[in-house]
Amino acid sequence: TLHPVQFLAVGGESMMRSHPPPWFLLVGAVCGLVGGVIQHTGKTDYRIGGLAINGKEALERQMGRTFRDYMTREVGPLFNPPLTFDMISLDFVTTYSLVESAEIDFVYTNPSIYSCIEWQYGSSSLATLRRKRQGQELNSFGGIIFVRADNTEVRSISDIKDKIVAAASISGLGSGQAQWLMMQQKSMSLMQDPKQVVFTSNQGEVVKGVYSGTFDVGFVRTDQIEGMESRATPLKGEDGTTVPCKKSLFRYVDVVERIVDGSPFPFDITTVLYPEWNLAALPHVGYHVSREVQKALMKIESWSDEATNGSYIAWQPSLSYLPLIDMNQRLGTIVPQEGGGAKTVCQRAATLYDAIVCPPGHFKMTEEEVNEGCVSQNLTCPEGDRCLCRPCRRADEVEIIPEGGGGGTCSKKQG
Repeated sequence: TLHPVQFLAVGGESMMRSHPPPWFLLVGAVCGLVGGVIQHTGKTDYRIGGLAINGKEALERQMGRTFRDYMTREVGPLFNPPLTFDMISLDFVTTYSLVESAEIDFVYTNPSIYSCIEWQYGSSSLATLRRKRQGQELNSFGGIIFVRADNTEVRSISDIKDKIVAAASISGLGSGQAQWLMMQQKSMSLMQDPKQVVFTSNQGEVVKGVYSGTFDVGFVRTDQIEGMESRATPLKGEDGTTVPCKKSLFRYVDVVERIVDGSPFPFDITTVLYPEWNLAALPHVGYHVSREVQKALMKIESWSDEATNGSYIAWQPSLSYLPLIDMNQRLGTIVPQEGGGAKTVCQRAATLYDAIVCPPGHFKMTEEEVNEGCVSQNLTCPEGDRCLCRPCRRADEVEIIPEGGGGGTCSKKQG
C-alpha cells in the first residue's frame, strides 16, 4: 500500500507524481486556487493613487502603463472573476483623505508622505523603486545644500543664518525636509534662521535662482545639478549672460559620505539617505491581491515599456521607511491628534501656513502677519513662488499657553 502522497526519486531529488491525488485538488479548491486561477469573492476593481508632484499628465505618462495597463494585464487574469486596475492622481491633501476613506487600494507617493501613511493607517510597503540616475542604478536618494562657487559667506550649514534660501517645497523630501533636518541637527531652524525661505515648486528653478544671485543658498535632490549639466540646461547670470549648467559653477556645503547597496553613494550629499518611492497596499486589501501585485512588480524588466516610461530600472523588495518616520517626528510634522489623547497623526497642510512648524520657545504668528512678513522686512517674493520671512515669534516667559495645539497662536497669560 502506497502512502497517499507518492514521490519518485529523480536525479537524487524527489518530485510529486504528475497526477496528484484527489485530496490535493480538494486542498487547492479550499484555498481558493482552481486550475491555476485564484477564486475571488471580493471587489474586482482596484484603484492605485499616485502623488502627481509634476502634474496629472506627467503621472499618467510615467506610471499609467505600470499601474493601470500592466497590472490589469498581468494580475487581472490570475483571479476569477478577473481584476482590473485604475490609477488616479493625488495631491498633498487628497493623498491623506482618499487613504482615510479607503477610496484607493494602493498608494504610490514620496517616501516622507508614505511614512506618515504607514504610521497613521498601517499600510504595507510592497516594493521600492530602483531608478537610473546619471548612469547609476540606485534605490535611495538624499539632498544637497549648495551655493554659487564664488560665494565666500556660506561655508557650512551654520552660515545659512540671515541668508535667502530656496527649496522646491516645504513638504518635499529631497528639496526641503532632508535639509531642514540637517539644520535642526545644528540647532538651527528653517523657519527662523534664514532671512527668507522661498519655495519654487521646481528644483530646476532653485538652481537657476542660486546662479542668478536671486537666492544665496539652494536645497535640491542629490544629482539634480549633475542632471542639469548632462542636459546643458541654460543658466542666466546676474549680467544676463547665459551659460550651460555645470557642477563647477556651484559649491556643495557640508558634504558627507553615505553607503548604498554596500558601496559609496555616487553623488555628493549633505543629508541622510532615504529610500526611493514605493508602492504600498492599504490594510483593507486582501493578501492574495497584494501578493500578486508585488510579484508582478518584481517581474518588470529594465527594457520594458513600463520601466522606460516610468524612468525606472526595476522594483525590489521594500526598504525600511522607519527613518522617514523618525524624520517627521523630529521635524514636528507628526503631531498629537486634536482633542487630546496619546495618538499622534501626520500633519495635513492644505496651505503653506498650515505647514509652518515653529522651533521650541516660539509660536506661529497669525496668517495675516505671515503673509505680510516679507513685505514688512522689505523682501520681495519672486513671482509665482511662495515665501516665508521668519513666520514665528519668540514667546515671552508669560506667553506660552497654547490655544488648540502647539502649532497655533498663543495667548498671553494675565497676572
